[in-house]
Amino acid sequence: MASSPQSLIVNGVLEDADLSGASLVGTGFQTIKFRKVNFRGADLSGADFSQAQFDDCDLSGANLDEAQFIGATINNTNAAGANFSKANLTTTSVIKSDLSQANLAESDCSASLFDNCILDNAVFEKADLSTARMNACSLSGTSFKESDLSRWMVMESDLSAVVFGQNNLSQAMLMNANLSGQQFSECDLTLTLFIEANLQGANFSGASMSQTQFSMSVLKGANLSNIKAENTSFAAADLTAADLSGSSFEICDFSHAKLIQTRAGNSSWHVTPMVGVQAQQSIWDGAQLELCDFSHASIDEASFRNATIKLCNLHKLSEEKTIWDGANFNDTFRTDPIREKAENWQPPA
Repeated sequence: MASSPQSLIVNGVLEDADLSGASLVGTGFQTIKFRKVNFRGADLSGADFSQAQFDDCDLSGANLDEAQFIGATINNTNAAGANFSKANLTTTSVIKSDLSQANLAESDCSASLFDNCILDNAVFEKADLSTARMNACSLSGTSFKESDLSRWMVMESDLSAVVFGQNNLSQAMLMNANLSGQQFSECDLTLTLFIEANLQGANFSGASMSQTQFSMSVLKGANLSNIKAENTSFAAADLTAADLSGSSFEICDFSHAKLIQTRAGNSSWHVTPMVGVQAQQSIWDGAQLELCDFSHASIDEASFRNATIKLCNLHKLSEEKTIWDGANFNDTFRTDPIREKAENWQPPA
């Protein structure tokens, strides 16, 4: 290895150099293009790679603690096991690279892009990933505990084995994502988009929900007990066998959702459209429902023991074998014959 790596740089390009194990603490490499450079195990802590470009390089096991990568591009590079703790990767593009088991704890990855990367078992704990994008990445065992994931966008990625915890996921976009069995305990889900996501068996206990979107998502067997949801949409979502007991839903949309065998005992519902809901064999014992619209819903074989149904619309409700023991109907409307006639109107032949 040359005593000075700068002497190997020709016209801003460093190519085919072996800098493995080198001590380059605090070195300035701004705007340099690295091609097939071996940094394996090198100490690059505090180095400045702002606007630099890495192509086909080896950063595996390198120490990049507090290094600067602002606006850099890391392409087709092996950075497995590298230490990026407290590094600044703001607006960095990482493409087709391996960061498995890399340590990015407390790093700043805001507005960064990870495209087709391997991030298995990488650690992003307490990192800033606000407005970051991850596309088609492998994320098995990746830890995001206490990281800022606000406005985070993830597409075409399996997040079922990711580790969440105490995250700010406000305004994050997780569309079509696999999040089955995930734990969202104590997460801020304000304005989070889970549209068409797989959330089967997910746990939302203690999560904060406001203007969250679950439209057309699968929430079979999910734990939504004792949550407070406001202006949240579950329209056309599948909540079969989900647990909603003890929860509060304020101005939420459950239109055409599946609530079959759902447990909603002692829950509270206020100004919530439930038009066309399928809630057969569900349990609503002790629930409080006010100004809710159950038009054309099906609650066959459901239980509403000791429930309070106040100022609700039960137009064309299917309630075969429904249990109403002790239920209190307060100014609740049954089928409107004029509306029924209008709905059944057919133009003359």
